[in-house]
Amino acid sequence: MQRRTLLATPAAMAVALLATSPTPAAASTAGGTTSPEFGEPIGDRTVRPVTGQAHQNGRPARPGPSTRAVTAAQSERSHRLTVGLLDRTGKPAVAVNHPNVIISNLDRDDVFYWGPPGTVTLPEGRYAIIVDVATPRANRDPSYSIISVPELRLDRSRKQILDARIGLPASVEADDPAARGGGYNVSVYTKITNGLGTTGVTYFLDPRFDEVYAATVPGTQSDTFAFGQARRATEPALELVAGGPDPFDILVEWLDSGERAVQEQANLIAVHAGSATPDELDRIEAEGRAVVVELPSDIAYSELIARLTAIRDRGARLALVIPRGDTAGFADGDLSNLPLPVLVGWGATADRFAAMTRAGATPVTYASRPMPQLRYELAYAATGSVSTPQVYRPRTTELAALPASYHEAAPEAARFLSAAMPFFGSALGAIWSPGTRVPQSRIEYFTPGTWELHVTPYGRPAAPVSEIRDLRAGQNTPIAWDKAVFAPSLRGTTRTRAGQRPWAWRDAGAVDVILPMYGDSTGRPATASAATDDGRISLYRNGLLVDTIAVPDAARFPVPPESATYQLTATAQRNQPWWPLATRIDAEWTFQSSADDDGVALPLLTVQFDPALDLRNQAPGGPFDFPTYITRQDGSPVQPTLVVDASFDDGMTWRPATISGAGDHVTVQVVQPGAGFISLRTAVTDGNTAAFKLTVIRAYALGR
Repeated sequence: MQRRTLLATPAAMAVALLATSPTPAAASTAGGTTSPEFGEPIGDRTVRPVTGQAHQNGRPARPGPSTRAVTAAQSERSHRLTVGLLDRTGKPAVAVNHPNVIISNLDRDDVFYWGPPGTVTLPEGRYAIIVDVATPRANRDPSYSIISVPELRLDRSRKQILDARIGLPASVEADDPAARGGGYNVSVYTKITNGLGTTGVTYFLDPRFDEVYAATVPGTQSDTFAFGQARRATEPALELVAGGPDPFDILVEWLDSGERAVQEQANLIAVHAGSATPDELDRIEAEGRAVVVELPSDIAYSELIARLTAIRDRGARLALVIPRGDTAGFADGDLSNLPLPVLVGWGATADRFAAMTRAGATPVTYASRPMPQLRYELAYAATGSVSTPQVYRPRTTELAALPASYHEAAPEAARFLSAAMPFFGSALGAIWSPGTRVPQSRIEYFTPGTWELHVTPYGRPAAPVSEIRDLRAGQNTPIAWDKAVFAPSLRGTTRTRAGQRPWAWRDAGAVDVILPMYGDSTGRPATASAATDDGRISLYRNGLLVDTIAVPDAARFPVPPESATYQLTATAQRNQPWWPLATRIDAEWTFQSSADDDGVALPLLTVQFDPALDLRNQAPGGPFDFPTYITRQDGSPVQPTLVVDASFDDGMTWRPATISGAGDHVTVQVVQPGAGFISLRTAVTDGNTAAFKLTVIRAYALGR
């Protein structure tokens, strides 16, 4: 059983790295087998332009009902290109468990090859070649060399040997030795000319185990080529270190998803129990120890559970399973409720540790950190070519320090974090992330530059919230996530399959709205979820109902072209144990519109309450004031009139709040009790053309 592949499919890059266009795919007229020598043809592999072509098992799929090959014109010239690979010892590269040759046309987005080395027939043109080459290492996992030809003109049949020995060291590390875990991505980008987008590949690596080299073939370069590295540096989420005179890390992961993992650390004794038969278990002392077993990767699920249960019944603290065999294994049953904590070990380090424990009891250090505290987001890149080592170890003092607070009123909550820098028509950032426990505040560190930050609730359905920040070296303005009051926000625009658009607009004879009912106190939009929320959206024209749609998030209402006064009403209800605030939100917008407004944002008002709350979204009792902001979606200046009321019994009774200031930024003052919740409602008008009413039940908690 092999470790999970290090290679992300080229198509995955478009999703994971926010590429600007779909990645081109490839078609092949025949299959073939892996070449034992780098120069041998692999069947008939003529790549032709395709439409909607898919990949199966790492190779281009044959055309089927949903994948239609388009034959090139008879007059199109084609040539054979042979790609050979040498590892860092100068030997032909060993076969790997993923397609490791990518050939992309630099002028067309419909010619693309992804597969093993060998000979392929391609239309005449300019191409980029990207390969990864594995080189075996004693007692360690292989190194990976990412070698590229940024631009090759295929005007005749050619052979291109890519030699891993030209590879130069590549790595990114934080200077904090505790932050040696996390994720490490290496991306190679290729721009297709004529504005057809950016394609490429991303390699997902483990910074503790994967040694990486990179280079472009000497004498080659192109403005269409870029190389990037992204590192999210944290404490290792899971760590197993063999003791003794020569300690080493063991590559392990949870056999289950790890969702039940707890924060713990222990020094244990590891003992080997063979394949965990009753006789083998009787010969060891398992009480309080780590029990190492080697099991066939095709073991039946029922037998796997039986052997793990037997290990637990002997009092083992945890089990380390090392799979033997080439099948996928362990996937034919429910692994979410194992009888004890179970790790699975991979590669050369697991083999080495198994041999040590077969020879006798071995000390081992185990640490589980499902919610690491450190966060470094580091990204570095080169364009045109890679001719120097790509090794980066910035000092923390050189980075952008971002004070971040994550607010949450529910217990045992977590967030998934991601971040990327816009780069080369795509983006560069580490995708993988463990959960981040909330509430908490901390200092996070970034490579200086522009970052797009995303925060998504962990383990529950909800859309991510995002913000773009220009981060400079040194201290930066603090950022707060998920801070109440939650209310509709129409800031910015949104993207649908049809492209970028306002949240609420008039489009092709219809009022078309996507309503982010759960924007936070900073105005970051967040839409409702059909999986967790109830609600409805209605539209009235000159006081008469146009229609009601029984959803909380989006609706489209065909309307006549003549000018009229409209009322748009929306209700969102979220009754979930993990959502104690904003349990009901009611909004009503009044605005004027006609067919002349087609294609532009509707002039809808929003109100943003921004109280100073603690990490639990709580405020103290007594007199309390907070800033309030009024905006219009279309960006026009406002001169509003505003009233605000407060309720301390979930909207049963209301009392007026005090307003000070004028214009689009005022201060609201309330006198609140020391426990419970406050609900808020407001009514705002902007001249005679626009009005907005809002009610938020349980706007924030009381009782700090």
